[in-house]
Amino acid sequence: MSKLNINTENIESAIADFEKQVSFELVPVIAQKSSSRAHVVWILFFLFQLVALVKIDLIYIFDLYSLTVLNVIEYWLISIIFGLLFSLFLVRFDLVVRLFLLPEIRKMNVYRKAQQVYFEKKIFQTNAHDGMLLYISLLEKRIQIIVDPRSAFEGKVELSEAVLKILQENFKKNQHEKGLIDAIQYMKSFLIKHYPQKNHETDINELPNKLIWLND
Repeated sequence: MSKLNINTENIESAIADFEKQVSFELVPVIAQKSSSRAHVVWILFFLFQLVALVKIDLIYIFDLYSLTVLNVIEYWLISIIFGLLFSLFLVRFDLVVRLFLLPEIRKMNVYRKAQQVYFEKKIFQTNAHDGMLLYISLLEKRIQIIVDPRSAFEGKVELSEAVLKILQENFKKNQHEKGLIDAIQYMKSFLIKHYPQKNHETDINELPNKLIWLND
């Protein structure tokens, strides 16, 4: 996955500043996708075959004597090969894939993948139960914020909506680094009111201040 135009050192500084002032340890993750593209390949392939079948029928109707069984077989084999190659080409584009992903499916897939990352990266294993995941999925254009369920965190929906808006506005302008830093700063200002960092000098940083990239 292309790592966008983001200087990871600046993100690490933003995370460190966040954790100095807020009693959460933030782990931002940018994923290329949370949904599989495989089913889109087959949908496009079958649509292409449907078009090919209609074309054969039209040729048969309006020019009955120009088609032989051999012609039909040759045409069908060509349409299968070309249809598969064309489908594999189209599925490389996120816009095409999104057309075949219902909003509810996007939301569910992002949530499931974020949960998987939360446990795989062991964000829940902090002694203070203060791990917080900011999961950004580019294909679906959605985010998921996951906080340790043992913490007394409230306001996740409001925070998620605001952060998503910040990211979308900046990502549309290809200002990926600015968008992520602005999102982290907004999260800090939102959380510091109720969850200020009281023991920064003695607080142990259990999770690396790193931006994680996923391409699976």
